Amino acid sequence: MLSSSDYVLISIETPPTLDLEAAELALALAAFDIPVKVVFRNQGLFWLLDQAPRKLGGKSAAKVLSSFALYDIEEMYAVENEVKEFDININDLPTLIKVKSNSELTQVIQDSAHYFTF
Repeated sequence: MLSSSDYVLISIETPPTLDLEAAELALALAAFDIPVKVVFRNQGLFWLLDQAPRKLGGKSAAKVLSSFALYDIEEMYAVENEVKEFDININDLPTLIKVKSNSELTQVIQDSAHYFTF
């Protein structure tokens, strides 16, 4: 059982696919009151940009992420040097995204109770 200071960290490192499994896991955990934090790394940064749904009748990754706050998933991060590497303007990221340095992210990873990578 997680204590109040523990959390699950989900690292999204691949671009959005037809099924948004990483987001579904985050929402499922949060629905059971398990604290969740999410970090977007490498090509996972493309989840944060406005884009069309990946399948007919589906939702875009950005739309799904916009529901995170309803589930109290309010700590979401991007890594500063990776944002620059992909030439993404920080102002184009959703307002809930906190941009962190590599060393700050290392601490977030070390402090997590569980760490999932997609």
